[in-house]
Amino acid sequence: MIATHLLVGNPTAQSGKNAERIDRALALPREAGVSAELLPTLPGGKTTEAVRSRLDAGGVRAVIAMGGDGTFREVASGLLMSHVKDDVPLGMLPTGTANDQGKSFGLEASPEALSANVAAITRGHETRLDAGLIRGGELTEYFFDSAGWGLSARVLGAEERGPAFRRSRRTARSADRRRGMAPASQGAHRGDPASAASHRPLMRPLRTGASRSSTDRRTYRSRRCRRRT
Repeated sequence: MIATHLLVGNPTAQSGKNAERIDRALALPREAGVSAELLPTLPGGKTTEAVRSRLDAGGVRAVIAMGGDGTFREVASGLLMSHVKDDVPLGMLPTGTANDQGKSFGLEASPEALSANVAAITRGHETRLDAGLIRGGELTEYFFDSAGWGLSARVLGAEERGPAFRRSRRTARSADRRRGMAPASQGAHRGDPASAASHRPLMRPLRTGASRSSTDRRTYRSRRCRRRT
């Protein structure tokens, strides 16, 4: 069976436990007569270019982002940069912790939900989504949910670096207070595009109107994306 779907995921995630889930995600579509090939994610933001290159090579009817919000952003960006952006829909198999993107479509990220999420893709239900583009200096980035800079970038960056980084920052501030020094100004980071660009997780995927409350419901119509109905 010739592969028609491109599945993008990280087999080494969760200390290698994600490899089993990816194998299952590749096997489940075969029951519906759909074959998929795996494109492993790459570090340093290189996944976007890898996706674009593979899509431009042809033969892919749908691309699937399997992972968290960051993986979705990279895969969706690669699709939008390709020559087939108007022809190839984007599917999603969420496995991330926050799962902002998946929740927008009513998709759970638990292992138990994988079968239902794969079925949504093989059934081919589609909706249209917006994508935003940020340009500033040398920065050109797509975003699909929200974009932040300044304090937002600093907070997410500290979270990404982990508890050791946060403890070191608190220790430094405590030492400054003991010496009678005022905390360092954060003004240098406000609106700094390089700071925002260095923390890719804040470029989160698009939130659709399908799962919003009745007081905040919108319809998006610029990109095709597979969803459950």
